[in-house]
Amino acid sequence: METLMSIKDLTKSYGDEKVLEHLTFDIYAGEILVVLGVSGAGKSTLLNILSGLEKDYSGRVEWRDKVFEQCEVPLPIVFQDFDQLLPWYTVEKNILLPYRRKVLAPKDMEIIAFLGLEAHLKKYPHELSGGMKQRVAIGRSLLSDGQIIFMDEPFGSLDNQRRQQLQALIIDINERYGRTIVFITHDIQEAKYLASRIGVIDEAGHFRIIEKETL
Repeated sequence: METLMSIKDLTKSYGDEKVLEHLTFDIYAGEILVVLGVSGAGKSTLLNILSGLEKDYSGRVEWRDKVFEQCEVPLPIVFQDFDQLLPWYTVEKNILLPYRRKVLAPKDMEIIAFLGLEAHLKKYPHELSGGMKQRVAIGRSLLSDGQIIFMDEPFGSLDNQRRQQLQALIIDINERYGRTIVFITHDIQEAKYLASRIGVIDEAGHFRIIEKETL
């Protein structure tokens, strides 16, 4: 199994408070790694480090055996907050925002169709449901050249029906496009449904991989 990222002795503190302590694990190509933990355990902090948003930490993050160099544009993250879309941009412009292009290319339209966004490209965020806004954010991530997509509790604010629909969509994305997905949640059932592997962060900031069957 190909290793995309290796995290070695990763520690993060805010002042005297350690949030993550000596984390060591790998992220494999093509997997859905679900990071599970209670609120405040450091899940989002870990995601910010791995994506390049947070640069102040000790330890090493390696990309295919090389020290991970932070990008000018961080690796894509889909957040829980629906306000991650710019309200004065259409769906199409929101999707294209990181890529310095004004129109979608033909190859992009396959992804747009896959996500069910064709009829919504000229709409503005206030015209969309919460679930459709998250589809737009996912589409923006899928258009990137990055092999990893990070998701920070992206369905936590949705009703149960839309949450289940988008959970199924994540599995389809993983299988169809081969994207590696690192998914943050505090929901045990969501973790069991989505995960190839599950990693747990406890309240002391320690991390371990567990078997789904033990949950």
